Parts: sequence; C-alpha cells; structure tokens
Amino acid sequence: SVPNSATLVNNGNVRFNGIGSIKTINNGNKSFYNLTIDGSTTYLAGNNITVTNDFYILDGAMFDLSPGSFSMFVGGNWNNLGGFVRRNGTVNFTGLSGTRNINNGNSYFHHLTINAPATVYYLHSNDLRINGNFNLLAGTFNQNQLDVYMGDGVGSDQLNVSSGASYIVGANGTLRFGANAKANILSGG
Repeated sequence: SVPNSATLVNNGNVRFNGIGSIKTINNGNKSFYNLTIDGSTTYLAGNNITVTNDFYILDGAMFDLSPGSFSMFVGGNWNNLGGFVRRNGTVNFTGLSGTRNINNGNSYFHHLTINAPATVYYLHSNDLRINGNFNLLAGTFNQNQLDVYMGDGVGSDQLNVSSGASYIVGANGTLRFGANAKANILSGG
C-alpha cells in the first residue's frame, strides 16, 4: 500500500512479481507510469488504477479488476499475455496522441471506454470481446482486420460512437453483436 500522503514519482516501471497466493494492489490513488503484472500471484485492484503509459500482464500472471467493480485508466498500450478478470469494471483508454495497441489475449472486457483525442487505438493480434458497453467518446478505434464481439446476450449491451470519434472495422474485420446488443453511431462517427 502507498499512503495517501506519500509522493510517488510516476516516470518509471513498476513490476509486481509474486509467487502464489492473492495480493491486492492499493496504490493510494496514485498513478503508475508503466505497470507490469508478472509471476504466479493473482493481483486484485484495491481501488481505481491509473497507468499513464503501458500496462502489461505477462504469461502466467493474473490481474483481477476485483469484486469492487473498479475502473482502470490506461494512457498507453494494453498487452495481456496472461489473464485479465474483468468483473463489472470499466477499462478506460485515455491516450493523448499517437498510436496505441490493445491486445487482451483471450480475456474479455466488461465495459470499455476510449476517450483519447488525437490517438488511434489498434487491435494488435487478437480479436476483442466486450461483454458490456463500448463507448468511443474521442479518438479512433481500428479493428486492424480482426473481429470484435459486442455483448454477452444478457441485458442491453451497446456500442456508442460519439460525434467526432471514428470506428474502423476494415476490409477483413467483422463487428459481431450478441443478442440484445445494439450500436448508436452519432453523425461523424
């Protein structure tokens, strides 16, 4: 745990590399620059987590957004080679500019939001699965010739593309909607 009164300089790499058991990441609402989850420990979010640059889950590692339905904010790339347990949480991509990659491996997102003006997010190497809502508020999302699976068939899951944001499927990509899922595309999206 990082006390709320502590100073955490967020311009380096933090790696959690435990063996066995379950551990909670309680960062005292301080942000990380690069965050890597490694080892055989399952790490639980103890509160909302902000990573201003890149987030990695390495092979064999597990990150759980926790039963608290916390949110995660990532300004850079998302690279999941291990396991991500979404619970009812939201992952927010918040890049300021440039291009970023999303690789969620075989894991699903619950809710996904991209609010990243002047940033293009590309699917990197795996199809994307979202069981809840996908809100593209600002920036560009490019499926990069891969597939996106929207909704879990329970409730009403939505793809919302705001005016000024861009969603690109691509020639060989497919956007698939589960039962009860729908798209709301505003003018310009």
